[in-house]
Amino acid sequence: MSLLLSKDVVAERSGYKLFSARETSRGLIPLSSPVDFTATAQPAKILRDDSRVVVKHGQVIFMGFGSTAFHDNKPNAFSDNLLETGVVVAKFDYCQRTLPKIATDNDKIVCTVGPHGTHGAGAGESGGPLVAQDGKGVVQVGMLIGATNSDEKLRWPELFRRIPSHVLLL
Repeated sequence: MSLLLSKDVVAERSGYKLFSARETSRGLIPLSSPVDFTATAQPAKILRDDSRVVVKHGQVIFMGFGSTAFHDNKPNAFSDNLLETGVVVAKFDYCQRTLPKIATDNDKIVCTVGPHGTHGAGAGESGGPLVAQDGKGVVQVGMLIGATNSDEKLRWPELFRRIPSHVLLL
């Protein structure tokens, strides 16, 4: 059994296969023993084709432990509890105009904005899941690769690595 984590979460160590941040932004780590699944700890459900659930202006949910406030243009408050916020899938051309060096491929990136154009993710939340309803339950459609890291960027969109575009790696 393996555990999939963001490259930001895990430092590179011998024996771990970590991919370059430009390639995938995540690493695959072999676990020494199987995970015991319970009602509250379940494997993520992943679709091979998320086009029905990742639609322009569609509602999705982001979760994380990252920053909740800024002071002097730096994150200064972090949550001890897992937080979630509803975000909206943005038009991809908006993300390309705002973040042209990162938002390069609509098939590999999901771009979101928070309520009323504000941010949903903050510093420290890289690797956090983006989930959606697919009619049968909750599925993971993305993993955070870019978030607001200063109060000057609160209106920038968040970027998520689109999970189905990397299913063959799993």
